[in-house]
Amino acid sequence: MELLLLINSCKLASAESITVVTPYFPYSKGDQKSSLRSPITAKLVANMLKRAGANHLMMLDPHSPQLEGFFDHPVDCLKVEPLFCRWIKQNIPNWRDCIVVSPDEGGAKRSVMIANSLGLEFAMIHNRHKKSLKKKSIVSLMTRDIDDLSDEIVQVHQPPEELQLTHKMVDKFLKISGDVSGLNCIVVDDMIDSGSTIRLALEVLNSHGAGHVYVFATHGIFSGPCAQILLESPN
Repeated sequence: MELLLLINSCKLASAESITVVTPYFPYSKGDQKSSLRSPITAKLVANMLKRAGANHLMMLDPHSPQLEGFFDHPVDCLKVEPLFCRWIKQNIPNWRDCIVVSPDEGGAKRSVMIANSLGLEFAMIHNRHKKSLKKKSIVSLMTRDIDDLSDEIVQVHQPPEELQLTHKMVDKFLKISGDVSGLNCIVVDDMIDSGSTIRLALEVLNSHGAGHVYVFATHGIFSGPCAQILLESPN
């Protein structure tokens, strides 16, 4: 709302052009309907910015490339990969011995770009069965004695239901393409919101014998127990 007020104030002050620089585009995950009667929130925000008077938009690494199509005026989507590559070379010792890992299929393109820029190998975690994992974990916990699982359940502070998984379930339902054993890993994602995707990725890497894990994300939302979930990760 404050952004809309600022834009409208500039418009009423006879500004020739108004450029909006928003590193994180609000509601960028709402680029499509999640159910039959749900709104397309990102499109609504785009209409509000246009109506307020903006005629140029700059944003950093949008969650979905189709966000540009929601606007009729010029949109510049800046990439964060060069910044990540520069930081990796300057701050990670022996970075040439690392491997770049995508936490899911959606981030594969971004991770491949960084791997190619650094000349490193690439691995990807297959996390296509997130919904089935949630259902199976709930049924498993309801049908078995909780005391028997106390040493086996992945311990996190107030985790989402989809993270109530045993290590055996992680090995069974989450697969990885690429060899990470004994290697330090660079995990790259565009956004960390609830932390569920990164937490599952850390569990998979740990179960496959990976070394230290460096997590890079453009937008750190850290909603709910996300920060605690990441801090409790062993690697």
